[in-house]
Amino acid sequence: QPHRSHPANPPNITSMEKLILSYNSLNGSIPHEFRKLTNMWRLSLGGNRLSGGFPQCLFNLSSSLQILTLEANMLSNILPPNMGDGLPNLQLLYLSSNMFEGQIPASLGNVSGLGRLELGTNYLTGEITSSLGKLSKLYYLNLQQNNLEAVDKQSWEFFNGLTNCTSLAVLSLADNQLQGAIPNTIGNFSSSLTEIYLGANKLSGMVPPSVGNLGSLYFLGLEYNNLTGTIGEWTEKLTELQGLNLQANSFIGSLPSSLGQLTQLTELNLGNNKFEGTIPPTLGNLKQLSNLNVSQNNLQGNIPIQVGSLTTLINLDLSSNMLTGEIPDTLSKCQNIQTMQMAQNFLVGTIPTSFRMLQSLSTLNLSYNNLSGAIPASLNEIQLKELDLSYNHLQGEIPGNGVFENATSIYLDGNWGLCGGVASLHMPSCHVVSRRSEIEYYLIRALIPIFGFMSLAMLAYIIIFGKKTP
Repeated sequence: QPHRSHPANPPNITSMEKLILSYNSLNGSIPHEFRKLTNMWRLSLGGNRLSGGFPQCLFNLSSSLQILTLEANMLSNILPPNMGDGLPNLQLLYLSSNMFEGQIPASLGNVSGLGRLELGTNYLTGEITSSLGKLSKLYYLNLQQNNLEAVDKQSWEFFNGLTNCTSLAVLSLADNQLQGAIPNTIGNFSSSLTEIYLGANKLSGMVPPSVGNLGSLYFLGLEYNNLTGTIGEWTEKLTELQGLNLQANSFIGSLPSSLGQLTQLTELNLGNNKFEGTIPPTLGNLKQLSNLNVSQNNLQGNIPIQVGSLTTLINLDLSSNMLTGEIPDTLSKCQNIQTMQMAQNFLVGTIPTSFRMLQSLSTLNLSYNNLSGAIPASLNEIQLKELDLSYNHLQGEIPGNGVFENATSIYLDGNWGLCGGVASLHMPSCHVVSRRSEIEYYLIRALIPIFGFMSLAMLAYIIIFGKKTP
């Protein structure tokens, strides 16, 4: 029977150079005996249930260790202030999704070969050390989902320092406590920068026009802040953008027609701002767009027929605006669409029967509009999981089959002319509705001449007896 070593007492394998045990079910602390693995250049233990503090025993591997990945564990406490000096040859350091707290060690700025630093999703606090600006080989920096702060010019100095990282391609500072205006030095980042995430902070003021200098940028996330101003001046220069997320800010002005020049866009999220004016027809040029959200603004006018040119569209959200006119038939060309939201507008006319062609559509919300006519029976031909047509002026018989068979999947309240449908909808039968309409019709026909006769009689009375009045 082979000898089985206890995990805390590894066999004599000091010559081991690489150990990968990621995404298993290991628990407990990292064994102190790992200090003996002095030839180790890669240690990957991410995705387990390891606990305790950062394993300082690894400082004994200072001359060899280049890749250390401990992400997605339960490691906690502060990061050793001297960890950068203890592991000077690191090239990749993954510590995301743990429970580390305290500040980012300034000594990490001494790890001259560090290319990728992942500290996201922890409980790190304080200012971001400006020493990171010394990492000339840094190409990926993830500090998102912590409690890191920047409140004044001095605490924003790290941002200016990062512009010295000429290889930096991805920068994520989202979901922290960064406050105030975005520094104008954002325009000084290297042309290698392709992704920048600043969402879910406390940023305010206008976006510096210098952002337009970042010509290689293909994702910009500024969502959930309090940014304001117009967006045309700087967005029109970012022609390589694939994703632009400005949701939940206070941007103003009209949607610039120059957005139609960003033909690489797959995601455009402008929802929950203060945009006004019309939806520019040039958005129809965005042939690769899969997600379009302009909801919760003050947009007016018709839905451009050019939106039907977005044949790769998966999610469309135009809800909570002041849009008018009819729903364009051209939307039936969006064959890949799964979610269509147009609630809380002033749309009129009928629901296009051509929607039966949208075989991928699972959610359709047209509630709180002024739509009229009958519900197209053809809607039961598509695999809808949720249909909300409530609070319109729809009338006639509710179709059967398809989504209409499940009362928990359809919302039809506030349409007084509807009838029939499955019993669980509790709608009046169409016979009752038609009989009621018939009675109303004959009442109106009878009451009109009666009121007309009474009006003439009253007029004659006034003329005849009014002359006798002294």
